[in-house]
Amino acid sequence: SLLAGPGSRVSVGEDGPEITIHANSQGHLSDVRVKLNASSTLGAERQAYDHVMPLLSRMAFEADVALEVKATVVVELSTGAQAMGAHLVGAVKPAPEIEGILTPEVRPLLAAYRYGLNSVNALYEALSFYRAIEGAETHHKNRARRSGNAQSDVPPIDSTMPTQESEYEEVTPWGRDVFRPFLGKPMRDVYESMRDTIRNAVAHITPGRDLRVPDYFDDLEKCRQAVPVLRFIARRLIEEELRAISATP
Repeated sequence: SLLAGPGSRVSVGEDGPEITIHANSQGHLSDVRVKLNASSTLGAERQAYDHVMPLLSRMAFEADVALEVKATVVVELSTGAQAMGAHLVGAVKPAPEIEGILTPEVRPLLAAYRYGLNSVNALYEALSFYRAIEGAETHHKNRARRSGNAQSDVPPIDSTMPTQESEYEEVTPWGRDVFRPFLGKPMRDVYESMRDTIRNAVAHITPGRDLRVPDYFDDLEKCRQAVPVLRFIARRLIEEELRAISATP
């Protein structure tokens, strides 16, 4: 982190676990440890996350500096077994050759998609890809209206999701199971089903509404499940818009 200090111990309420913050050799706060009882590795990660993240949010606010968790390690003390998790940006790929022009209207779509790829937090990944879908849908409507084909045109968002998990070639095999509830469904239905539960729940902080808060593990997990699906739809729609732009005389 960008916070300097010797580390500290923080108690979370009367019945909560004790949280220990450690510093690295440069004197920067670098890791947080918490000991607790849980029935599973996932349960331990959920408890630790829900206890630690509010503390980090408070520290970030007080110091006015960015704080984020890069990796988690869950250790079962009785056996020494470990489970590790981290958010990776992705594998190295060859640089693409860029052809054609980019209109001012399509640039925000690409920017939203890029920020979705760059984000290390599932809530903002989901929101970025959702925004890219919204923008691509509007871009298509405007393009069809200008060409005079608004009445006969079938928007890409009205196509269907692939019917087999194996058809999601660019999705990792272990990530394809999140597509199972959406196989063969209209893209529009999938996209709109996440408007309140993901898009609005992430974008707004309105008391009394269903919210997605980064400091709650379950809220983070809901967005993690949505990200591959939203990314898939966003990519399909943006690809269609880029093809249409390239085909325009």
